[in-house]
Amino acid sequence: MKQPGFMIYAEEWSTYAEDFSDEELGRMLRALLSYFNTQEQTDFADRGMRQFFRQAAKSIDLDAERYALKCRQNAYNRYKGACRQQNKTPLDFEQWLTSVDDRQGPSPISIPTSIININSQYSKTNSQPSIPTPTYNPKADSGADFGSGPYRPLSEDEFEKKRERAIASLTAIGRGI
Repeated sequence: MKQPGFMIYAEEWSTYAEDFSDEELGRMLRALLSYFNTQEQTDFADRGMRQFFRQAAKSIDLDAERYALKCRQNAYNRYKGACRQQNKTPLDFEQWLTSVDDRQGPSPISIPTSIININSQYSKTNSQPSIPTPTYNPKADSGADFGSGPYRPLSEDEFEKKRERAIASLTAIGRGI
C-alpha cells in the first residue's frame, strides 16, 4: 500500500522556513510533493534551498520507511488473526517473513507487493520487528468468531447511521452546544 502522505515537522522545518520568502516556500512545497510522488530530486540553485530540500527529503524517506514497517507488522498481525480464526498455529515473525519473501507459504491473507519488497531488505538487517507485536489475550476476546462484537464489519445501513451520529455530534461541538 502506498503511503498516503508525509508529515511536515514544524519544530524541524521552522528553522529552515524562516529564512525563505513565501514564493520560495511554495516552490519548496511543490518540490517536496513531487519528491514524495516520484522520488525525483529537485536541484535548487540556492544552497540554502538545496540544504532544506535534502533535510526534508530525508525526513520523507524516514517516514516512508516507518510506514512500510508498520504495514508489514499489520500484515503479520492480520495473518496471526486469520490463523487464530482458522484454529491454526501461526508462524513466528521470521518464518512468516521468509514465507512471504518466497511468495509461497501459509499466509491466508494477501500481502501487498510493497510489503514483500521491504521484507527482504528488512529480514537481512534485523532479526526482530521494530514495532512490538501486541499480545493476544483470549479471555479479553469474545471468542474466535470475529464476525461479532465491537470490531465486526458494519453493514452499509449501520455505517451510515454511525456516520450521521458522528457528524451531528461534531456539529454540536462546533456550535458549542
